[in-house]
Amino acid sequence: MRTNLELAKLLLRIAPALLMILFGINQMIKPDYWYKFVPQWIPLDVASFMKLHALANILLGIWLLSGIKSKWSTLICLIWFLTIVPFAWSVDWTIGARDAVTSAGLLALLLLQ
Repeated sequence: MRTNLELAKLLLRIAPALLMILFGINQMIKPDYWYKFVPQWIPLDVASFMKLHALANILLGIWLLSGIKSKWSTLICLIWFLTIVPFAWSVDWTIGARDAVTSAGLLALLLLQ
């Protein structure tokens, strides 16, 4: 039987993983919406960058969900979100807030490991 701490860590891992996978899928299906979040200084065209970003979201989400090398996947996902927060916040504070809260959850998970 799992302890409350184990269940908390599991939820802190599953929630951001599912968020990343679902948003990655959405970014693949409806990339046009997300173009406004891409900084203009990115050297790729927006469509290509968005596909790479969506793929990374999906792959990182699957890795985090798997629990394999959990500390590393959590740390990399945390860094991923922290690099997104300023750009998301500058375009739509609600998306930025979502990413900031997700970052806080990932930091909590990292500290619990």
